[in-house]
Amino acid sequence: MVNENNIYQSILDAGLELFLEQGYTSTSIVQISNKSGTTTGSIHHFFKGKPDIAVALWDQAVAGWTRETRNTLQTASAEDTIKASVNGLLRWGSANPDLFRLFEELKVKAQTTEDFKTIRQEMENVNLQGKALYATWHALGAVKPIPWSLASALIVGPAYTLLSTERTVPDKDRAFLVKMAWEAVRK
Repeated sequence: MVNENNIYQSILDAGLELFLEQGYTSTSIVQISNKSGTTTGSIHHFFKGKPDIAVALWDQAVAGWTRETRNTLQTASAEDTIKASVNGLLRWGSANPDLFRLFEELKVKAQTTEDFKTIRQEMENVNLQGKALYATWHALGAVKPIPWSLASALIVGPAYTLLSTERTVPDKDRAFLVKMAWEAVRK
């Protein structure tokens, strides 16, 4: 008996590879079917269409980053939370460079493509949560009084940039960026 989890993951793996090779727009369900060794019926059993495959890959990326962040020892302090998030991003991105690339592409596409409305909404929610958390840290005197958009860019921007140019981030570089993310916003 074929394991449904294996079929689901093979569809996602094929989608990821094809989206990166030829672009989301140029990839068809038939191509994903051929690459994954499944039928289009199997794909439609799991996904309404191609956008749902991309969103599922997005969800895997977010879950991976979250898992790596949670695996970093931390307290509820601003410093530990910021360091854990950047460390989690760098560890996950280094372990999953192709999925990170698609994650980055989907962040951009979500701003203009209706297919990715759910991603855009999730990004907006995460932004609002980050803004509220940063405001709390500011009220406690832990971080600089700067707008959340600037703070966010200082915290994760360098990590995103490095992951965009390097497939893996060495431990010493990761440790440096984690430290600098906190230094950039601490009061």
